[in-house]
Amino acid sequence: MRDQRTKAPTGGDVDLLEWTDANREQLVIKPTHDAAAHGVVLGRETDSVGWRAAIDRALDGDHIVQRRIETPATEFPLIDGGRGELIQDTDPFVFDGELTTFCSRLGSTGVTNVSAGVSREPSVIVNSSDGHFPVAAVRDRSSTMAHG
Repeated sequence: MRDQRTKAPTGGDVDLLEWTDANREQLVIKPTHDAAAHGVVLGRETDSVGWRAAIDRALDGDHIVQRRIETPATEFPLIDGGRGELIQDTDPFVFDGELTTFCSRLGSTGVTNVSAGVSREPSVIVNSSDGHFPVAAVRDRSSTMAHG
C-alpha cells in the first residue's frame, strides 16, 4: 500500500489512502509476506481509529488492501445441544475440472484461518434432486469460539 492515486473498482481515479479510509466496511488490509492470518485487519470488525492505525502500519511495510468477500454467518448445531452462529468458509479442490474434495472452516469472526483459532470440520457433499450440491459441515467437538 502506498500514498498514491490509483483506479477504484468503479474505474475512477482516487487517492488510495483516502479511498481506503472512506471504504473501511468493505475492505481488508493484509501483509503480502505473511501467513496464518497474522496482520490481517478487517475493516468491518475495526473501528475508524483502529482502521486509520492499520493504514498507517500498512505504509511501513508490504501490505495490500482488497475488497472483503462477504461470508455470511449460519446457525449450526453445537455438541452441547445448543445452536451457535458461525461463519463457514468452504474451499473446493478441483482437479482436472472435477470437484474432488473440499475443506470447511468454522469461526466466529471474519478471519477463517485455522491459525486464528477456527476449527476445520468434516464436510460432505449432499446430492439433491435439483442437481445442486449443498455443503453440510458437521460439528464433531465442542469449541471455545462457539461457547465463548
